[in-house]
Amino acid sequence: GLVGSEMCIRDRPYRIRIGVDSCASVSVMSEDVLKDYPLDPRGRGRAYACANKTIVRDKGSKVLVGKIKGRKRTSCWTFRVTKVKRALMSVSEMVENGFRVVFDQNDAHSLTIEV
Repeated sequence: GLVGSEMCIRDRPYRIRIGVDSCASVSVMSEDVLKDYPLDPRGRGRAYACANKTIVRDKGSKVLVGKIKGRKRTSCWTFRVTKVKRALMSVSEMVENGFRVVFDQNDAHSLTIEV
């Protein structure tokens, strides 16, 4: 886990748009996102196969604490940091953490998280 003193505290919230991916095995984000958040190097070097058949390397993880737009509850998420164009949240990880995920015609398949 992340020690409290290592977490990033902000004067004002930052909003990040994250895609929801039913095929992703782990939640991922680019190293360019939330640069001021600490990067935990554990797990560095693992390889992930992308939908476009490319292989990307794991650079570590970042822990985000925030709220999903439209929800009152604060949650905590761990994202693997790698070379991706867009942050993606794994549906399987969301379900394992108690979320109910529904895809329908009104859903844009992305979330806005305030951290």
